[in-house]
Amino acid sequence: WNYGLESIRQYMAELLGSTGTVLDAWAHAGQWGIRCAKAGATEVVLLEDSLALAKVCRDNAAANDTEGQCTVLHRGDVLEELRSMAMGGIRFGSVSLNIRVRFERYFKHRRGQFGRWFKPSLKGYETAVYLGAVVTGRGGYLMVSFLLPITAEYWALSLVEGGLKRASRTGSIVHHTTSINENS
Repeated sequence: WNYGLESIRQYMAELLGSTGTVLDAWAHAGQWGIRCAKAGATEVVLLEDSLALAKVCRDNAAANDTEGQCTVLHRGDVLEELRSMAMGGIRFGSVSLNIRVRFERYFKHRRGQFGRWFKPSLKGYETAVYLGAVVTGRGGYLMVSFLLPITAEYWALSLVEGGLKRASRTGSIVHHTTSINENS
């Protein structure tokens, strides 16, 4: 749980919450989607690949009296569900992608922050941004959060740019931050 993102999530929920339908992909505990529901979103879809976190989303929606607006979907592969939504023509007023860092086995990596044989991988990030852009309706907002090392900030911007280009979409950056503050 990154507490440094909470003020940004609150700001974005207030800005985008009333845009109609909201998709919170890799919803974790559902904190952004539920905030949008409380801000006036007509429908919120909380998409999660972890069964335990999907249950937490459901419980949080009930605890915040938003279960009528929130639908929790547990799918084994969020990218496949995004692909299905895109092929089905489903569009949302705002989409949030909270992409998790994946670690892959890397034999040349002998030591480091993530263990002897593992390193973080960005495979699939651009595809996630592409699919998120496709399911975002015209005039909608796409919110992407990456947890990357500070020295790799340009990777995030490059991945967002590449995903938007693949989806034949253009966009503006509403909020961009790379710093770690006292709440992180």
